[in-house]
Amino acid sequence: MSNLYSLDDIRTALKKELDQDKALRVAWQAVSYKTKKDGKPFANLGKNIDGATISQKSYSLRPAYEKELCVTSFSGPTGYVSDTINLSKNADRESYLTAEQAAKKENIIPAEGYLCSLYLFDLDDIKQAIADRIAYYDQQIEELTASLDRLDNVFSHFAAAYRTAMQELANDTADLKNKSMYYMVRDTVKERYPYL
Repeated sequence: MSNLYSLDDIRTALKKELDQDKALRVAWQAVSYKTKKDGKPFANLGKNIDGATISQKSYSLRPAYEKELCVTSFSGPTGYVSDTINLSKNADRESYLTAEQAAKKENIIPAEGYLCSLYLFDLDDIKQAIADRIAYYDQQIEELTASLDRLDNVFSHFAAAYRTAMQELANDTADLKNKSMYYMVRDTVKERYPYL
């Protein structure tokens, strides 16, 4: 994103990211849950969820256990976008698990050889993970909207300060016949700024 050439390019990039986040939030909000008539979830986790697909995780060391939940949506500027949630996590440390997850011993697959033990998500965990993802997108959308609202002011303020700094550098080196110091200082500050 740092290689944008104009204010309009920055605005377009922020709007594109905002549209993607909105599309993915809507997709996660559209996920619904089904259960048996008695209210219990189906044994096959995929039957419990509409609006998202469960598939094997790419590059998994334990494909029978490591799954992911995926939604796909359409964002005008980008086209199709997708997002995934892992349906398992490392269970070797209790700090990786919530108190509720640590209590569900039946969801933990023991370690195999050099592989860690895994906590497998159940329907309640999936519902919580989706709620967390929706909250994440709510926050992202709020921040991107605020960024777009402030973009013109931030851009013009920084551009003015940069023009002033460049003019001061030119004034400080104006009496020198050899202009190499102007370029050396300018390029060093531009390239090394965070480390000065």
